[in-house]
Amino acid sequence: MYSNNNLGATGRSLNIDDIENFSTYSRADSTEYSPIYKDYPVIFEKELNGAPNGTYGTELDLSNQDEYITGTATGNGNFKGKWTYYSFEMSTTTMHAQSYIDLFNSSTTTWLASRCVNFSSSDTYFRIFYITNVTIDAHALYISNNYASVASNALRPVVEIDLSKVYVGETGSGADGDAYSIVAR
Repeated sequence: MYSNNNLGATGRSLNIDDIENFSTYSRADSTEYSPIYKDYPVIFEKELNGAPNGTYGTELDLSNQDEYITGTATGNGNFKGKWTYYSFEMSTTTMHAQSYIDLFNSSTTTWLASRCVNFSSSDTYFRIFYITNVTIDAHALYISNNYASVASNALRPVVEIDLSKVYVGETGSGADGDAYSIVAR
């Protein structure tokens, strides 16, 4: 979402793939499900792990977040999907890099730019990953019984930029598709 063409650089939010690259956990073994309640956020139609009306999406992996997950932009119908939620504590046995353990050893919550999905016997939970106290978990943004969390209407990946080191906004409007240019001072 952010780029600096003058320097050939891009910036993005931390996502679950970044953590998995240094983790012993693999999410490749996902269980397929079909819930009783049938509402879903519209982004689910594009996901490789989601299949409204029996057809899996072809565009988005869990770390592609190109739109909001809201309670107003939803679909309804028969769907199936793959369970992609998990939770674990970062430790020397679950991580290959001590630096990740040190970085997230804090009570501060770090939101990751990655969605996940799990289900109960009746509902599907559309979630977003976060890390607190070296534990990776996920917060429900939307549930298939048409319940949206307050956070779901405002959540989108964010990149923080130190404005003392760059000029921002020399070109572009900052709108989607017309990003600000970021130039080193």
